[in-house]
Amino acid sequence: MIIKNSSFENIMKKDPDCGLKIKIYICQKIYSLLSNIELDFDFLAKYVWEAGPFYV
Repeated sequence: MIIKNSSFENIMKKDPDCGLKIKIYICQKIYSLLSNIELDFDFLAKYVWEAGPFYV
């Protein structure tokens, strides 16, 4: 979903609670995405570590 900045500002002016809910939702999504990236990195690091030495 795309919300233009001007539209979001209008939402915030008309209904601050709605704007706050949108901000909270966005923050939760960002947190979830970053957590998944961290889990993927941890898995990859463990895999590389267990694979042993390799040379490029």
